[in-house]
Order: sequence, then structure tokens, then C-alpha cells
Amino acid sequence: MKTKKKVIVSISIVLVLALAAALTYVIWKINMKVVGIQPDYIGYNFDELIETSHVIVKGHIKGRADTFIVRPTNGADDSVFTQYQFEVDDVIRGDVTAGETIGIRFEGGQHGNLNVINMDDDMDFNDNDRMVLFLRRVTVGGGYTTNDEYYIIVGGSGQGIFYLDEDAEAETYVSDSTDYDPLVWSTARAQLVELANELPTNQRGLLEHETEQLKAELESGKITQDEYETTLESYTKYATIID
Repeated sequence: MKTKKKVIVSISIVLVLALAAALTYVIWKINMKVVGIQPDYIGYNFDELIETSHVIVKGHIKGRADTFIVRPTNGADDSVFTQYQFEVDDVIRGDVTAGETIGIRFEGGQHGNLNVINMDDDMDFNDNDRMVLFLRRVTVGGGYTTNDEYYIIVGGSGQGIFYLDEDAEAETYVSDSTDYDPLVWSTARAQLVELANELPTNQRGLLEHETEQLKAELESGKITQDEYETTLESYTKYATIID
């Protein structure tokens, strides 16, 4: 009889723990805040894609994605960002080297009770996924820009990513949602290098460039000294990663 009581007590404890876990999950789901975002979409032709890219690389995803909450400088709501680590295998353009690991960041993802759904970008990568990326650096402060090393994908996943075609006989990278020609690497690499050399990089978004442009506007009389100083100060205010 004592053994039976012990069994009944043990089952009761398990049921209580299971009920507590289920209740915790329900409360968590009720408190979940879901936000949908719709970034501005720019339809780049292939030359513009190259011109807009500070870095063009081939490589693979290395390690799991990290999600975190960023508090912007402009008083807008906090948002979730996801960052993947990407190991560079080959460099077409940019100040990175083969073997280097860089951060690729986009807005969207779930962290804690905040779930941000990016309507344009579906970047659910797996470890070792191979691709060619067209990337930008943003170093001017303001908005959700943080003061650390990372890259964003030009045009989001719809334009700036070419995925390895596993079914192709030769090493080939294709765009999932645009009509860009496939990149057959044996010939495309040299063509990309040639285009990258011919087409100048748009430096917009880089602190040094934007500061020079602002100074030129001051010297030409387009803006006042007060406007210059206010804008320059905003360039050096960065968002904060809070979790």
C-alpha cells in the first residue's frame, strides 16, 4: 500500500509540473508581441547591384544566427535583428579577405517576447549554406544603426543573394526571386571582377563620405553652420543593442 501511495504522489508531481509548464507557455504566448515590417523595396538592375555594393563575396554560413533587440536613436520602437556569421571563401570587391568571418545582419526575427516579421526578407539559413552576397556597410549613425562591424544585404534576400544551385553540373549560383542571369562561377567570377573595376562604388551610407558631403554643403551655402553641426552630431549617435 505504501508503494502505491508513492506512485500516486509521483504521478501527481509530474502532472503539476506539466500543468505549470503548459501554463507558462500559454502566458508567454499571450504576452508575445508580433510586429510586421515592410522595408522599402528598390529594384536594382545588375549594374546597380554592383555599384551599390561595398563588398561582393562568395562563401558560406558559419554558425547559428544570433538575435538581439536594438533600441534606435529616433525614439521609434525597439526591433529585433538577426545576425549570421559568414565565412568568406572568395572576394570580388571590398576590404575583406578570404578566410575572414563577417557578420550579415537583417531586421526581423524573434527574441524573448518580441517577434518581428520582415515581409520582404526570408533569410532562414543553415550552417554551411553556400552563396554569393552583395553587401553594404552603414557607418553613419541614426535609426537602428549600431556602432559595430556588420554588413547588410543589398536589396535584401530578393536581390543581393545568389544561392548555390545544388542540381547544376558546374558550380552555379542563382537568384531566387529576380531575373538576374545565373552565375556560373568558372566564367562569372572574371566578369564580376571586371564589372566591379569598371563600375564605381556608391559610397552613400559611409560616415567619411557623408561627412565630406555635409561639409561641401556648408561651404557652398546650401546649409547653415547650425544645420551642419546638428546633422554632424546626429551622424555620431548610434543605436544600442539592449538584449
